[in-house]
Amino acid sequence: METLSLTMILWAFCSIVFAGNPPQKVLQTFQNKFTNAKKISWSKEDASEWEAEFVLNDQKMSASFDLDGNWLETERELKLNDLPNSVKSALLNKYSDYKIQEIEAIQSPSFDGYEFALKKGSVKKEVLSDSQGNLTEKHE
Repeated sequence: METLSLTMILWAFCSIVFAGNPPQKVLQTFQNKFTNAKKISWSKEDASEWEAEFVLNDQKMSASFDLDGNWLETERELKLNDLPNSVKSALLNKYSDYKIQEIEAIQSPSFDGYEFALKKGSVKKEVLSDSQGNLTEKHE
């Protein structure tokens, strides 16, 4: 019986601590950066990062923040026709035999460009591009 009570207490504690409410610093930075965001949902990506998924100007987006409220990255889903011609051309020329699974516009303090999830058979690649179409494979 004591084990059951301890389990219930731990479950209740975890439910409160990990309920999906980011620290105030994170909320403040988000609200300042994305003033008109709607349909906001929060998740904790790992021990040091929070992510908000939301809609802004009728576009689905996500933004990541560290625990101190520093903005890390914003992602926005795109279609192939949304890309600048230089980027689209470079991607289709270099990876013509790959299927494009996902395209995102990425902004961070150190990068402003695009990210592509590509697949050919069982081979998957993530590729980054700047706005001029300079492609680099992303390595984890």
